[in-house]
Amino acid sequence: MLAWSADEPHRAGEVFLPLSALSPSWVLGRGHEPRAGGVPRLLPVRQRPGATAATVALSDPALSREALHVTCAGAALQVRPGRAALRVNGRPFDGGELVVGDVLEVADRLVLFIEARALELTAGPASGAVGDFAFGHADAFGLVGESPPAWELRDRIAQIARLDLHTLVLGPSGVGKELVARGLSRAGPRADRPFVARSAATIPHTLIDAELFGNVAGYPNPAMKGRPGLIGAADGGVLYLDEIAELPHDAQAHLLRVLDRAGEYQRLGEATVRRSDLRLVAATHRDPATLKPDLLQRFPLRIEVPGLEDRRADIPLLVNHLVERVRAETPELYARGLAEGPRGPELSLAPDFVAALLMKPRWIGNVRELTALVYAAFLEVDRHDGDGPRVRTPAVLARELAGGAPGSSGAESPSRLDDDVMRAEVRAALELTRGNVTAAARRLGLSNRFALYRVMRRLGIER
Repeated sequence: MLAWSADEPHRAGEVFLPLSALSPSWVLGRGHEPRAGGVPRLLPVRQRPGATAATVALSDPALSREALHVTCAGAALQVRPGRAALRVNGRPFDGGELVVGDVLEVADRLVLFIEARALELTAGPASGAVGDFAFGHADAFGLVGESPPAWELRDRIAQIARLDLHTLVLGPSGVGKELVARGLSRAGPRADRPFVARSAATIPHTLIDAELFGNVAGYPNPAMKGRPGLIGAADGGVLYLDEIAELPHDAQAHLLRVLDRAGEYQRLGEATVRRSDLRLVAATHRDPATLKPDLLQRFPLRIEVPGLEDRRADIPLLVNHLVERVRAETPELYARGLAEGPRGPELSLAPDFVAALLMKPRWIGNVRELTALVYAAFLEVDRHDGDGPRVRTPAVLARELAGGAPGSSGAESPSRLDDDVMRAEVRAALELTRGNVTAAARRLGLSNRFALYRVMRRLGIER
């Protein structure tokens, strides 16, 4: 898969498939014509379910016509250099066997990711649900990705959205479970009705019932204003309750009646029984068995959202998406990575940054962690670098790939990596909000600015 191109960055996500079995060997490089001896050329295609569309050949003038030679060897590829210097997984490469998961850099012009794919992706229900969207860009659900797991997730969303039943969304932290919930809403029969979202982890335990079911004015104290609660606000639509496993079991029990067919509930301080016709989409990164068993039984449908470790081929596309977010939200930060090119100022993204992201062994925070690393890379751009400004591998990622800080005996512990990732996230949030701690706390999902101040003190971040 083409992960990065110095001259044609828009081609990330295209794949080189041996569409003909007539030859076991191919050449990869600029141009489309076969090389001497009739050796066929590997040409890029854009692969989507039900359609594998050929694109134009690589045209980077700085790329050799015969950059490397490829031969199929069972489950591996035999690769030898042509007229380009190669690196595999960050080390010089003079030829040999490549396997799934290897990252190949070609003469500072291309980054390729080795993966196994079917020649054709089966068309599923997502084909009609997400509509037309540009290759590599966000779809109607807001999801970015062209890998088989990304399309399988779209299919699952499209299938389950139509069923209009309570649904549990599972997956590790930072994978985009709320995007999946919004996709279920947009593709389902409640698309034009309210979508109400709240993280259960942010609800104080003493206010859980009031937040969920609402209360009449003056109850439980005279100063309390009346409110409909999340259940009432979502009547007719979809209620997305993130981190539902963080609710205490007694609070989970209070949801049982409203999740039955009648949808009955009562506001605090009110004797009247109300009804809410809602679809609950709940999410958790924990084992679903941690939920109260009779609550778990109220979710007949489940979706598992894959983490980045299961869809590494989408990382370059997500990077492009995040770079566009940097340009739109913080143009002054984006400008740090601009260098003068043949077509004027353009982003100077170092190939080793993309390669490092693909080689990263563990993704603790998934897309949220990737976002932090992209912002950290822009924040670390050195305008006085002798080679000119380049968006390079940020220090936290370089340390992880090197196996720890200088002098350490091995890989960094998860807690150290978590702190470094959180430090990058906090700094990026403060940069985005121009130092507004309240806005940064909201962006990070913290309850208030004081919670962010505590995090900043622990991480040694000065305002």
